[in-house]
Amino acid sequence: MQNQSNTIYKIRFFENDQKETLEAQVRIVEPSEFPGLVCFRDFVFKDQTKQIILPTEDKSSKRFNQTKAMHVPYHNILYIEEVQEEKIDLNKLPFLKKLPEQESTEDQTH
Repeated sequence: MQNQSNTIYKIRFFENDQKETLEAQVRIVEPSEFPGLVCFRDFVFKDQTKQIILPTEDKSSKRFNQTKAMHVPYHNILYIEEVQEEKIDLNKLPFLKKLPEQESTEDQTH
């Protein structure tokens, strides 16, 4: 699956022990050169600023941070979802509001 500039593939799959599923986001999904495997390349992590920690993003970032490509057996893949890339706007998250004392402090300095 060749990628258009803003398309991301969300993948969920079983890792080696088949007890826990992992989720990752990649830009390229293609047949592997190894028989019976699918290759995932160009891993994507939404919050590069590290200003917020999303639990699934944090786990994925720790696990795949140094990964160039991953070859996964077909039978370990639960799904591959094609989505449009969305940038996280930190100002629009409801739980990241300015505290009242910060606002009043800023007003006094101006």
